[in-house]
Amino acid sequence: MEVIGAAIIGAIGAIGAALISRLIPERRPLNANKSQPNSGRTQDELVSRTRVAQESQSRPVAIFLAAITFVACGAIIGITTNAINGYVSPLYFVNILEWHDVDNVQRAAIAQGVLEGVLYGFVMGLVFAWNMGSQGHGKVPYGYAAKYIFGTASAVYATYTLGGLVAVGLAALSPDFYRNAFVGVPEAQSEMLSYAWVGGAIWGAVFGGLLCFVVGLAVFRSACRRDFSGAKTT
Repeated sequence: MEVIGAAIIGAIGAIGAALISRLIPERRPLNANKSQPNSGRTQDELVSRTRVAQESQSRPVAIFLAAITFVACGAIIGITTNAINGYVSPLYFVNILEWHDVDNVQRAAIAQGVLEGVLYGFVMGLVFAWNMGSQGHGKVPYGYAAKYIFGTASAVYATYTLGGLVAVGLAALSPDFYRNAFVGVPEAQSEMLSYAWVGGAIWGAVFGGLLCFVVGLAVFRSACRRDFSGAKTT
């Protein structure tokens, strides 16, 4: 089930990023208007662009490292978020995943987070690596791609937190509605809020993470077309 979910998310991410990247306006090349005199700023931009072009040699290893980085980030996100979730409300995992016979729920939650994080990271890493090779013509350095990867990973923590806070707010605002709308919600107020945090945080990480990936990939594709459009392989 996790594999199917990861594949679906990866496909949605690829399609969404391709559509969004088409909406991002292209930057005109620096030499598009030859009638204008070269100002100091334009000269600096030309020097910077030349340096990037010179440093951008064929880097299949960089593409592989980018994909591996996505997998590593997925695993780290899974470990850290589910370590928190398993501590805050073990009851959530017992009720939702039916872990009635699990002795250490937090440890099992961490293992579950690693599994799902690696699967999602693997699929998203493949999609990102393909775009890194196709949009950048195989010339994108690893450091250039890494800032987009780490930016996406950092944004997932923001959506994870936001999802948890929204769910806690909803449960606090209307406890009866929350208990009737979701499965296995405990009666005690404190346990219910902890339960709500975990459920909302997971949804925030999954769906918010997909949104972060789509937007980040769209921006990355646009940047690659801008900075490496002329760096075709021979």
